[in-house]
Amino acid sequence: MASSRKVGFFGLFAVVAVSGVGTVVLLSGSGLGSTAKLAKSISAAKKVGLPLEISDLDIRPVPEEKNAAHIYRLLSSSFSKSQKEHSLIDTASQRDAGPKDIQAADRALPKISSRIALLMQVERYPECNFNRDWSLGSKLMFPELGYMKQSVTDLCYQADYDDRHHDLATARRELAIASRIAVHAGSDPILIGMLVEISARQIVNREITSMIRRHSSDPSGLARLETDLQQQAAFPQMRRYLAGEVVEGLRTIQTASSMRDLSFPSDSPAWQDAILRSSFVKTVFEGKFIDAWTQTWAKLPSHAEDWDGYSKPLKDMETAISADRSPDNLMNQVLLPVFSESTNQLGILLARHRLLLASTELLQIRARTGNLPKHLPSSLGELAIDPFDGDRLQYRRKGKGFVLYSVGSDRIDDGGVPRDPRSSRTMGFDEVVVIP
Repeated sequence: MASSRKVGFFGLFAVVAVSGVGTVVLLSGSGLGSTAKLAKSISAAKKVGLPLEISDLDIRPVPEEKNAAHIYRLLSSSFSKSQKEHSLIDTASQRDAGPKDIQAADRALPKISSRIALLMQVERYPECNFNRDWSLGSKLMFPELGYMKQSVTDLCYQADYDDRHHDLATARRELAIASRIAVHAGSDPILIGMLVEISARQIVNREITSMIRRHSSDPSGLARLETDLQQQAAFPQMRRYLAGEVVEGLRTIQTASSMRDLSFPSDSPAWQDAILRSSFVKTVFEGKFIDAWTQTWAKLPSHAEDWDGYSKPLKDMETAISADRSPDNLMNQVLLPVFSESTNQLGILLARHRLLLASTELLQIRARTGNLPKHLPSSLGELAIDPFDGDRLQYRRKGKGFVLYSVGSDRIDDGGVPRDPRSSRTMGFDEVVVIP
C-alpha cells in the first residue's frame, strides 16, 4: 500500500471527524441517495455478469478421498525445521549454480526425505479445496501457498538428482507430482493463487529444460519429456481469479472494522475505526468499488484463452483509479493492486511451454536426420508462434545446438539475451532456451 494513499485516507478521516460522516458523500456528489445509487450499481453489475457473492465464485467441491489439502497443511507445520536445507536447494536450483552448490544441495536431500515422501502422497489426491471461509474478507489468509511453492522446488530438485543418477522414470513421476502441486496452488479463485501456480509451474519448466538438455541426444527420453509437456494441465483462466478479487474486495469493505484490517498501523485513533465501521461510509465505498469493476468486467475478452486481451481493460481501470482523487474512491486505491502485470505472467508461461515443446521436436529431428533444420519446420504449427508478438519464435543454430526464444513481455527482440533469475529487471531480455 503506497504511503500517499495512507496520507489520503488519513486526510479523509480528518475531514470527516470535523464535519461529520456525510462529508464523504457530499464531497463526491452522492448526497443522501447513496443507498439508491448502490442499488443501481448492483443492478448494472449483474447485467454484465460481475460476481458479487461468494456463491458466484468458481469453487468446486472436492470429496475428501480426492482432496490433497490436508497434506499441504501438514507440510506447513514442519517447514521451519528444514529451512537450511530449503535454502541450499534454492541456491542449487538457480541457472548459475556451481558444483559446490549442487554438492551441498545433494547432501541436504536426505535430511528432507520425510518431506519428499509426504509430497509423493499427492499422487493419490488429484484435486484440492482448502474449504476457506470467504466471508472473512481481508482477514482471509492463504498460508499454504508459500510452502507449496517451496515444495515444488524441493521435488524438482529431487527429480534432477534422480535424473542425474540415471533414473528418468522416477524423475518424471516426481515432476508430474510437482506439476500437480503447482495446479493445486491455483485452486483458490484469488490472484495470489494464480500467481503462485504460474511461478511453481515455471519451476517445473525450468527442471524440464535441464532434462531436455541432459537427454538432447536420447530420442526415447526426449519423446517421454515431450509427452509430459503435452499432458500438463490447462493454463489458468484469468477471469476466475479476478472474480475472487471482486468478491473478497467487497467482503473487505463490508467487514472491515478497524484500520488494521486495511494494513494500517494498529495504533490508529479509535475515531478512525469508528468511521470505517459506519454503514453510510461502507455504502459509498462499496458503490464506487462495484462501479469500477462493472466498467472493467464489460470490457474483458469473451474467450478465456485470450490472456493478452485482459491487459488493456485492467490497465485502464488502474489508471482511472489512480487519477480519481475523490474521497469515495480512496478505498479503491487501497484495495486494488496492479492487475495488468499479471497477464504478462500468463504470456510467459505460454511462451515457455511452446519453447520447450518446440525444442523437443527440433532435437528429435536432429536425432532422426543427424542435423538440425535451418528454419523452424511448418509441422510445429502454433508451437512456432510467439504469443507476445504473433510472429514466429526466433531460432538460430549454434554449433551443434541452437538458440530458440520469444521476445518476451516487453515485446522487444533483445537478440536472445536470457533472463537473469537474480535480477528484478522487467526489460532487456528474452524468454530463451539454449541447447548446446
